[in-house]
Amino acid sequence: MFKGVVWEKLCILSHVVAGFLSCIAVIISPVLTIIGFLIFTLYEVNQQFHKDDFFDEEMLEYGIGFFLAITILLLLVVFGGVLGLKGQRW
Repeated sequence: MFKGVVWEKLCILSHVVAGFLSCIAVIISPVLTIIGFLIFTLYEVNQQFHKDDFFDEEMLEYGIGFFLAITILLLLVVFGGVLGLKGQRW
């Protein structure tokens, strides 16, 4: 029972981290963000068809991580230009 709960929490955390890292990759290149999103989405679609997984819940978890990263990036840009993002255009 305990192992199942821990595993479930780790899975949730991994989806949030995947979304976060996918968004933060925009610092290197916007293309990496798109690739990260596509890879995660294709993986989850595959899991849905083969294991009848919880696609909607896992995409929500990914979206939470993505949203957190966007919020942090915007705050960094607005309040001081940390990481050299202030005024940068792609």
